Amino acid sequence: MSYWNNKIFSPKYNRLINRLLCHFLFNKNAVKNIINHTKLISLFKSFKYPNLILNRTKFIYLFSYLSNSFTTDEKFSILFHHYNFLNNFFTSSQLSQLFKNGIECYTENIGTDNYNIILKPSGALEFEGSLSLYFQMNGIKLGTLSFSIAPGNVFKCTDENILYIACLQQHKPQIDNIGVATKHFKEIQIANILLEEMDALGAIFNIGKLIGVASSSQLTASNNTYVIAYQSIYDEFWTKHNGVFDGQDYVIQLPINHKPISSIKQTHRNRAVKKREKLLEIRTKTLENLFLVLNS
Repeated sequence: MSYWNNKIFSPKYNRLINRLLCHFLFNKNAVKNIINHTKLISLFKSFKYPNLILNRTKFIYLFSYLSNSFTTDEKFSILFHHYNFLNNFFTSSQLSQLFKNGIECYTENIGTDNYNIILKPSGALEFEGSLSLYFQMNGIKLGTLSFSIAPGNVFKCTDENILYIACLQQHKPQIDNIGVATKHFKEIQIANILLEEMDALGAIFNIGKLIGVASSSQLTASNNTYVIAYQSIYDEFWTKHNGVFDGQDYVIQLPINHKPISSIKQTHRNRAVKKREKLLEIRTKTLENLFLVLNS
């Protein structure tokens, strides 16, 4: 009895019940909401066996998901579109690989260290993007980029599909390993490597536009006292990669265009060329690995 009392009266459980009642009963659009949610449940049947997604995923759009600037309808639209895209793009065996073990996009051994980048579901952190790219060193996560595949109409554009990045972070407890990795990768920041991976995914998915969340809408940033620090992580980073602010987020055309070498100081050009060569190598190997998976 105590188990059920604890469960029924727990804040999380009560919050879920309140959201469900407000969305599906005490709402002028209740009928439409029920119909849409039924479609979502039907779509998720493709992922139910063998338990590829978490049960709570079907309700994630009713809570904090992707951005503070999205309405509940927009969050639902993105969630449905994302899983519908995956269901149509991948075979059942490829989906199983993606959701169970992840897909290795890139791997490299440098001395005794192994570096790899894995594409897999975000799991418990799905509220900041349903899929994640993890940059790992010897199996330890150093950086994460989380995203969802969204319909263009949410952003008032004609693109059928958009890559929406909701989270980009380095894992601070691994600061020493991050320093080692950055040195090995020609002083390229992990964020730049992960963005290059997104560029490759855009080519694989035939998606020509990426949208990066603004710090003012980013879920973790909005709950953090040091919001200014997130402006560097997000706003300034997107702008550096030709992101154009659309009044809400930052739009980046794919493939990403780098500024001309001639515009870089002559004393820095050799270093810039080496960085670009390394990024091109990572992108090329990623495309090769993904093509192998898709044709297996």
